[in-house]
Amino acid sequence: KNFIKIIRVDLRNSRTLIVLLAVSCIKSPTNTQTFTMPGNVKLAGQQDYSGVQIALYDTTAIDTTILRFKKQYPNVGTVTNQSFYFDHRTQQPAYRTTTDVNGRFKLENIEAGTYNFVASKNGFGWKYMMNLNGTDARPIDIELKPEITIEEDITDYVYWEADQHYIISKNIAVAENATLIIDRGAVIRFNPAAALIVNGNLEVNGEAQAPVIFTIDG
Repeated sequence: KNFIKIIRVDLRNSRTLIVLLAVSCIKSPTNTQTFTMPGNVKLAGQQDYSGVQIALYDTTAIDTTILRFKKQYPNVGTVTNQSFYFDHRTQQPAYRTTTDVNGRFKLENIEAGTYNFVASKNGFGWKYMMNLNGTDARPIDIELKPEITIEEDITDYVYWEADQHYIISKNIAVAENATLIIDRGAVIRFNPAAALIVNGNLEVNGEAQAPVIFTIDG
């Protein structure tokens, strides 16, 4: 199965509308059951890894109607994991910090629970890790890649890499006899007035835990 996450967009005000979302506030621990989350973030092609925004968000509540449908029809293919419903741009983080010049960070005094992790930086997009609860002792170690703006039509065989952000700022066409392959975890961000027009072949290789995301840029 190929998994694609399409976030519905209201182009009138250029804001992303998520059908299902949970809004959270900045938290402070209320009991002694806390944990620490250390890690490292690299910026591809850079030597200074500072300024990456690190944040934990409450997991998004999934509509009970979808959960009931999944239970009643388990073989239909309804997806109920966080990868399809979470969008950090619609929520406030529960905990946050930034990386130092070496890309190191440490989130401390995190109240026991399950969270979605986000690393983001202007010009590099973002990367998610879902359902973290502090039970994994290994530090987080990820890399962010520079965003790529697509400015020309696709007239040949083109491959868009996994976990890469692509920005569509104007109408882009996939020509007849051309092929565009989009790998797992790629994020395709559209200017409100832009579109991807497929006259040739489009192959989207999303996975349940790493869907290809089509969303508004902003």
